[in-house]
Amino acid sequence: MSRRAIVTSISSNNQVRVMFPDLNNNIDYPVQKSQHVYISVGDLVVVDYFGASMADGLIIANIKESSTEPSSDLTFVHTQISANSEWYIEHNMNKRPSVTVVDSANNTVIGDVQYIDDNTVIVTFTGSFSGYAYLN
Repeated sequence: MSRRAIVTSISSNNQVRVMFPDLNNNIDYPVQKSQHVYISVGDLVVVDYFGASMADGLIIANIKESSTEPSSDLTFVHTQISANSEWYIEHNMNKRPSVTVVDSANNTVIGDVQYIDDNTVIVTFTGSFSGYAYLN
């Protein structure tokens, strides 16, 4: 399950707390942060859950950086649920974005990226696995 959240605090030892606007309870929850995601207090992020507790959350993407400057750059997160050695990703960003892939254990995986057109990419790996592709 994934939820959108707002980063409410980041401690000096990198412990992150977030609040979920859709819960309307003004409670912030501790979550983990994926090593490839850069965040600041106030950022809108995607939190994935791998257990039943709110503490089992992992920030997998920063949707909007906290900035007063408008951003024209697009991002896309692809979730590969079933293990496969070839990931077909339709992102509809009208560009050929950079691609970063992590497996379900949050390890970065290198694959062969083939751009079909400005809206579609296929990433091929030596083995099958599930995980996430972050396009920017």
